[in-house]
Amino acid sequence: MTVNSIPQPQQPIAGGQCIDPTWYRWLRERDREARETGTDLAAETEAIARKLGSPDGTIDGIPESVGMSVAAPITLTDGRLSLAPVVAVTDGALFGISTDQWGRVIGLRPVVAGDGITIDDTADPEQIEVINDNPNVLTTLGDLIRADASGDPERLPIGTNGQVLTVVSGEPEWATSTALSNPMTTAEDLIKGGTAGAPTRLPVGSNGQVLTVTSGAVGWASPSGLTNPMTTLGDIITGDTGGTPKRLGVGTAGQVLTVVLGEPAWASAGGGSDPWTYVVLTSDFSTTANTPSNITGLSVSPVANKVIVIEAHFLTRSFATTTGVRPGISWPTIDDGVVQSLNGNASTANVEANSNVTAGAFFNSSVATANTTASWPFWLWVTMVCGASPSGTLNFTLQSEISGSNVTVKAGSWIRYRTIN
Repeated sequence: MTVNSIPQPQQPIAGGQCIDPTWYRWLRERDREARETGTDLAAETEAIARKLGSPDGTIDGIPESVGMSVAAPITLTDGRLSLAPVVAVTDGALFGISTDQWGRVIGLRPVVAGDGITIDDTADPEQIEVINDNPNVLTTLGDLIRADASGDPERLPIGTNGQVLTVVSGEPEWATSTALSNPMTTAEDLIKGGTAGAPTRLPVGSNGQVLTVTSGAVGWASPSGLTNPMTTLGDIITGDTGGTPKRLGVGTAGQVLTVVLGEPAWASAGGGSDPWTYVVLTSDFSTTANTPSNITGLSVSPVANKVIVIEAHFLTRSFATTTGVRPGISWPTIDDGVVQSLNGNASTANVEANSNVTAGAFFNSSVATANTTASWPFWLWVTMVCGASPSGTLNFTLQSEISGSNVTVKAGSWIRYRTIN
């Protein structure tokens, strides 16, 4: 209801109870403190004293049985005395307004049944009805309050573990988070998409691996690119059968890179007048095995439908005069081929040997050497009839007559080859 007037300072608040002497003593104490601190509380003290029934606004003038229902304690805030409500406001309850001499509201008191007050539009307009429009809707630990469609409060129950407060269809709701869940556990992990795009952990690979795709899945794997075949300063890489990288050793001074038998090769300059391609062994090759070992850098590849002739001249040595040196060859797959060798083991002694591609790998017969301090010659001649579909490589080999006894083909040994059709 509308408040039409404010009670005058001399009007005590209506009621039928006696003032608690505690408030009387409290006012006395505040008055003493005000005098000691120099705080001017005279106006506030006078207003409250009058409200407590003092005709002249003094503390001494407050009767001990004026008749007042005190609804609030007296408090001192920022140097001002006031009455603050201490009773709970309930829906439909009636309260009186307490004001000071300037019309300021300083407290509330409940209407006491039987105190002679009539509540209507004209009688005692200082009385108002307080309606509690916001009742407590919370029932459970963790509940929240939100507004319903009419703006009235309604209960939002607490969500489940891990849910987040979000907005769904214009209303606050607890829901499962749609943010990315971090699957990583270890330093350098990566995140990749799993089934339906779900984030999954990809552990870091090992040293030298690269990130690649295998069978449609991202993962770490060893690189499958070019394997370096080079071993020596000046080497270059050329393509072997099927494109496999292979080493082409550096040529000698004055040679030029040309094409021989369908592949790159170093050859003497001069416009190609020399049909032979020379390959020189640039470092000693040794072995103690009594099985054939390929001599590094000395090989010839067959060419389809060509006839290739090959010559070799080796400087050989043995660790012991009783150990024979056994140079030889291993055949590629060709239509036909023959080989002949001449091994000189002393100033007047030579050992000849002959074979063909059908007989398989070839090596020279075992012969003792005259000494271990000088090189001895070995000659070899090969003819290859390559045919339409040759494969493999003709390799020059070396083995010892006695396992564990060292034999060597010295640097400066050489081969040469050419086509004759």
